[in-house]
Amino acid sequence: MDLVDAGGYDRYYFNSDVSEIAIVYMLFEELNPISPLIQKLVNTLMKYQKSTGYWTNTYTTSWVIEALAKGYN
Repeated sequence: MDLVDAGGYDRYYFNSDVSEIAIVYMLFEELNPISPLIQKLVNTLMKYQKSTGYWTNTYTTSWVIEALAKGYN
């Protein structure tokens, strides 16, 4: 599933699998906030977090933080 067009840039910097999971999480939170998939998506996002507190790069980290912030509001 490709939700974000990387515009030909290296996938390491844009359009990572983790950022796509964050976008899907935001979609589920908006459309069906009681879906059992929401907790699985959060667990998956947290599984990919590095021990230093961020994800692959700042682009991906910003998507995850935005998604989790929207989900907890």
